[in-house]
Amino acid sequence: SRIFADIGCRYGLIGYLLRISSLLSRSNVTLIGVDISMEYLRYFATLNVYDHLILATASNLPFRNKSVDVSGRY
Repeated sequence: SRIFADIGCRYGLIGYLLRISSLLSRSNVTLIGVDISMEYLRYFATLNVYDHLILATASNLPFRNKSVDVSGRY
């Protein structure tokens, strides 16, 4: 299982693409959406794109070193 963190997920484009890709390839992935806006996170909570949603800034991420396989700010 791979863990992806979408830092600054905003509209969720990367999350959608990763979710579709994982479903098509039958890969076991965990998607984490991180954003500073509670409004965006509430919206994504209804869509089930991300497995976890975190309210945080890109400069203060709540992850331990090497706990996420791939992260990016897009």
